[in-house]
Amino acid sequence: MQSPRKPHFDAVRRILRYVKATAHYYGLFYEHGRDLDVHGYTDADWAGSTYDRTSTSGYAFTLGSAVE
Repeated sequence: MQSPRKPHFDAVRRILRYVKATAHYYGLFYEHGRDLDVHGYTDADWAGSTYDRTSTSGYAFTLGSAVE
């Protein structure tokens, strides 16, 4: 996070294009006057499956007051 490079900015642009293109489908709500800070959260269950020892992971990003 201290030294973002072009791939990071490309990812943010891709996310913002997705939000712009799908806003009318999903109805994201942004509160008026709230800062548009981007935050990312992730979690993983390393080798949590007892059947094949695969991992499960998930993520969520917030932009202002909406979760994408």
